[in-house]
Amino acid sequence: MGFIEFSKVENKEYEIKDTNDGGITAEEVVEPARPQWGSQLEFVLSAIGYSIGLGNIFRFPYLCYEHGGGAFLIPYFIALVFLGIPLVYLEVSWGQLCGKSSVIAWNLSPILRGASFTSIALTIIVVIYYNIIMCIALYYFAASFTSELPWSHCNNKWGLNCSNISQNTSFGKEYLLREVLHVSDSIYDVGYPQWHLVICLLIIWIITLGCILKGIRSSGKVVYFTALFPYVCIIVLLVRGLTLPGSLNGIKKFIVPDFSKLLEFQVWSDAFTQLFYSLGPGWGALITFGSYNKPNHNSERDAILIPIICGATSVLGGFTVFSLMGFLSHKRGVVMEDVLTKGPTVAFEAYSEALAQMPFQQPVFSALFFFMLIILGLDSEFGMIENLTTCICDWKPRLFRNNVMQFNSCFCAMFFCLGIFFTTNAGMYMIYLVDTYAAVLGLLLVTFLECITVCYIYGYKNYHKKLTLSLNRSPLPIWKYLWMFVTPFLILFTFASLMFASGSQMEFNGYIYGSEVTLFGMLLALVVLLPIPIYAIFCIFSAPNARRSFKSKILHASEPMLEWSENSSIDKQPYI
Repeated sequence: MGFIEFSKVENKEYEIKDTNDGGITAEEVVEPARPQWGSQLEFVLSAIGYSIGLGNIFRFPYLCYEHGGGAFLIPYFIALVFLGIPLVYLEVSWGQLCGKSSVIAWNLSPILRGASFTSIALTIIVVIYYNIIMCIALYYFAASFTSELPWSHCNNKWGLNCSNISQNTSFGKEYLLREVLHVSDSIYDVGYPQWHLVICLLIIWIITLGCILKGIRSSGKVVYFTALFPYVCIIVLLVRGLTLPGSLNGIKKFIVPDFSKLLEFQVWSDAFTQLFYSLGPGWGALITFGSYNKPNHNSERDAILIPIICGATSVLGGFTVFSLMGFLSHKRGVVMEDVLTKGPTVAFEAYSEALAQMPFQQPVFSALFFFMLIILGLDSEFGMIENLTTCICDWKPRLFRNNVMQFNSCFCAMFFCLGIFFTTNAGMYMIYLVDTYAAVLGLLLVTFLECITVCYIYGYKNYHKKLTLSLNRSPLPIWKYLWMFVTPFLILFTFASLMFASGSQMEFNGYIYGSEVTLFGMLLALVVLLPIPIYAIFCIFSAPNARRSFKSKILHASEPMLEWSENSSIDKQPYI
């Protein structure tokens, strides 16, 4: 029998096979080809669609109103320039240099790879409840195809005594809580799944699966519609809103600044936090999107363009929302405080009622509005699920990369089943709790570690050389100062402000969350951070040569792996 020595040469893997004559042979194992964006526009539209989501319509307008109208735009755009743009460029360029998803990208400093698992845990949590909001939007979208919107008037079927109600009763709110959600009196009264919502949730997941079935090969084409059509909807609704009485008063509330609010600590904290809800750094999706770029793609230009478009969209959405809220407050004869609410249900309470009060064609504009919400949510969902799928495929490419369709199908089926819990009578209480505590603290820590890893562990000079080879020119000098000093400082500021405000009471539908529920939310926020220290400890104690000192083990676990940069046209040797 013949014999051949099996070895790993130049980072290539070989597989031993039996030959016909009883011997063995070694054949090089070739990984399945990794897809790339069909064009630069596909990347830009996908990143814009991912970044611009429900937070731009739900959260941003309320924060503007609560924090001094136009004055809030000052800290928001400061955050956009000094926090948002640097983080987007850092993540997109990191993915582009690596050519792999966020899990493999952390080969740049293996000791901190736990940050990628934290991002994955956060993504899984948000993906599950994010589609609940869209399934409610789908229910409203279907309910809009009537001659009279069902939430435009009182209905005894909701459990209300319509003959004896206050003139200022919000039918939109009552319809949501009593007819759609069948919300219970407390978070402990879980109840049962609402099957009309379960059906809507199933439809949303089927649509999601159909769009991402083949990965970026399918989602990259879908974004030509999903990223652009919401702008048509927003502009149409804005034009219609401006024709309604009282709309200009609403817009004044949006743009007239109260500069005294800028002296409040919470205003700056909320502006920086909003950036993570709208742009989406820290989840790993931007790293994954960047990994599908060609090695010489001008990511610097796109990283500046995408946040600017996102910020402009938030402002445009603010004009649209406040024109409708101004009309609603005029129609009901109340002040803005009584019509604008906070949280994930604002679109279904206040916005839906404003649409129902329009003089004519209410069903048309209602259907248009809720269809826009579905599209905005789907785009963000595409990015999060694509990141999860790519992480698994890059981890075991020979096993998973040729089975993307089956893998996406399993993901969507699993998330649908887990999401059924949030359709129960207490589901919205849990969504409020998870939305408040689960995501932001983890994202802040992940993005802070990204800056530390690139600029201090790997070294900005080394990263600058990689970027220069990628762009065929030197990147702008300002990135050094932003990534090394300004952006990490702002992240720490935001983290400290959130910790300071973590003791504030939560409330939904008149129910005040107890201290034990709030504690559970805080523990959930800490649990998703556990992969960071656990994986760091694993790396330190699994380092070769047991006789090394503890310090040398840490240094060894922090060194970049030779394979961290996979794009063939970029120098693969780390500068250490």
